[in-house]
Amino acid sequence: MATVLASTGMRKGELLGLQWADVHIPEADLHVAAADADGGTGIGLDRQTTERSDRRDLPLTDSAVAALQRQLDRYQSALGKIPPRSSYVFGPNVDAVLPTRPDAFSRRWSAARGTRSMTLLDFRHYVATAMLDADESYRTVADVLGNSEATLRLHYDGRTGINKRKAVTVLEL
Repeated sequence: MATVLASTGMRKGELLGLQWADVHIPEADLHVAAADADGGTGIGLDRQTTERSDRRDLPLTDSAVAALQRQLDRYQSALGKIPPRSSYVFGPNVDAVLPTRPDAFSRRWSAARGTRSMTLLDFRHYVATAMLDADESYRTVADVLGNSEATLRLHYDGRTGINKRKAVTVLEL
């Protein structure tokens, strides 16, 4: 899960809402069309279809493809069959018919990270910063992350310059 988040910049709910129908391993891409959220007390999980303007296809890095292939192999090894297209990529149990609850995923992440301070949102910031540092346009980065260009500029304009981070690194030496 962490590899996919660090490779795509997906939101937690988008990752948890990912179904095998959305994943295209041979083409090295996936389609973001829904997100799962906790609806609150008495409501349970709420699957929200992504607004048409926010639906997007994301290219996958080699490491993300490998991570998704390992997940698919785990499923096939446990159940002896290819998962149904409607099953969740990162379900809480082997058959992946039900989605993972966002609060359960957050608890698992907190336990796995130990004393490190990295949050799930940090993966998203990492992807944005890495792409901007590689001189990708704000429009491209906004498209990948499913943000508006204006929102992206508010968060990253003037704070992501690689020269600024190099300067801070020099000061830490």
